[in-house]
This record gives sequence, structure tokens and C-alpha cells, in this order.
Amino acid sequence: MLKRRPSIPEPSVDDVLNWIAEQSQDTRVRSPFVGPDGRTYWTDGRVCVRTKAAGSEPPTQDRPLDPSKLDWECGGNDPVEIPAVDAAMYVAEECEECCGLGIVTCDYDHEHDCPVCDGAGWCALDRTDYGEPIDVGHSAFDPWYLWLLSRFPNMRARPAAASPEPPRAMYFSGDGFEAILMPRTK
Repeated sequence: MLKRRPSIPEPSVDDVLNWIAEQSQDTRVRSPFVGPDGRTYWTDGRVCVRTKAAGSEPPTQDRPLDPSKLDWECGGNDPVEIPAVDAAMYVAEECEECCGLGIVTCDYDHEHDCPVCDGAGWCALDRTDYGEPIDVGHSAFDPWYLWLLSRFPNMRARPAAASPEPPRAMYFSGDGFEAILMPRTK
């Protein structure tokens, strides 16, 4: 019996937030934290995402950073669409072990879920190549992070109003979330 090839899923907002926390080099940031303003934050050192509304949890005692020191007003007045980025280069690739079918046949001719992709048929990519920076407003940003932020509902970028020297972070706003993304030099 031939198993149908599974489709590669688009990551949810929760997937994106978990990925951001897991990628941090700072082990204190591997999970979300509550700032002194009562909002929940996720960061990996390049991007910082926060909820727009304050929650009911008390602030995390050992915060990896003080979010009040970040420039949450760094954007201009006019929101722009986040540039389209080819998602195929960031989401996943077909599993080589099972050729994307999600099943393998053992020596006894029994079918089993593929041990490499756990039966999904695809493997998540390890992001080490962020691609060429993309200009948004007056600064350049990693396409990987632009793609990640585009996963949030109605997320829009607010580039700096004037050409900053050195390049400044960019503010993003969407349904329930805000973010600051650090620029990248070309």
C-alpha cells in the first residue's frame, strides 16, 4: 500500500515563538519570560517578540534582558507589507530516508514510520544560512527573520522614517504581537 505524501505544514505562531526561544545562544532565554510590564517576551538576541497585552503572571525574576531598554518606538508612522520571502527555503525539505513518503520497509518486508522524520515525510531545516539581506525602508534584514515575522497574523513592518546611521532596528506590529528586529549589514 502506498502512503500519501504528507504536505509540509506552515508553522503556527506558537511554532515560531518556540523556535525563537530555542535558538537563543543565551540559555536563560530558551523559554519565554514575563517583563516588568506584565507582557510575555521571546528573544534569540536578533529579534524580540512581545505580546501587546499584559498577562496576569508576575515578572520573571531572572530576566535575560530588560525589555524596557529596547526602543519599541523605533518605527516610522507608515506601516508597510513585509517583503515576500520564498518559504520553501526555510520550512522543510523532503526526507531523504523515505523519499518523502513517511514510511520505510524493514528487512522483513513490514512498513514502519520512518525513523528519521517520524513518519512526517519531511525534515525541518536547520537554519544556519540566513540568505542575502533584504532592504526594508532604510535598513537591510535577514530574510529568515522577515519570513518568521510574516507568520504572525496581520504583521506589518514600520521602517524608520529617515535614513539612520548606523542602521536601526525595525518595529513590527500585528494582531496581539509586537516585535523588534535588528538590522544586518550587507
